[in-house]
Amino acid sequence: MYVHWIDSGVDTGAIIAQIPMPIRSGDTEEQLHERIKIAERALIVETIATLSREDRHV
Repeated sequence: MYVHWIDSGVDTGAIIAQIPMPIRSGDTEEQLHERIKIAERALIVETIATLSREDRHV
């Protein structure tokens, strides 16, 4: 899972931050989707905070 800059393509912007998202044995689509939602929200908040501390424009 990753956060990337937005450009004119689809998912083609440079990656800003990335974390692994393991798929567990027995995961259902719904379980994986819920874990992804939780993790991606945290990653977005963390990434924006990091960019702000680095005085980068977001």
